[in-house]
This record gives sequence, structure tokens and C-alpha cells, in this order.
Amino acid sequence: MGLINIISDRKNVTLDSDVILYIIMHGKIAEIHIVGGRVYETRVTLKNLEGLLKEEFVKIHRGCIVSVKAVHDVTDMVNLSDGEEHTTSETFATQ
Repeated sequence: MGLINIISDRKNVTLDSDVILYIIMHGKIAEIHIVGGRVYETRVTLKNLEGLLKEEFVKIHRGCIVSVKAVHDVTDMVNLSDGEEHTTSETFATQ
């Protein structure tokens, strides 16, 4: 468990790493997806976020890290506990 501070929508936001499901990059914008469906956008590099989140998250491709706690199953896709799945593309789809 850890807290990270970001700026999203010109506001300081503190997030508990336990509520973060995954972070996916879209250009220079990091989309932080949390439990409950909320998404925070911030201009932080994935490398910086990885440093803040440490071993609690795993990189599944160069533009995405996923919470180890959120992974339900790994086959040819990464299936998250909230029903989302990740294929080889950089987008998540709801099952």
C-alpha cells in the first residue's frame, strides 16, 4: 500500500495504490483507472509512475502497467478482477 500524488484536471489528487487497477499511456497522458470505474488523466511518464508504485505493479507492455492485485487470470490475455481484459493491443475492452 502506498499513496501517490498527481495533478488531474488542475487539481492535486492523492490516490492509494490499492485502488488503482491499471495505468495506460496515450501519448504523454497517463490514464489511471481505479476501482469503481473512475479514470484520472495526468501528464506523468510511465517510468515515474512505475517508480512510485514499485513491485505492486507489473508492466504488461511498454505503455501499460497493471496492479498485481487486480489480475484475475493470465492466458493469452490478462484478465482483471473487474471483468476487463487486455489483449496485445493497447486498449482495454469490457467483457
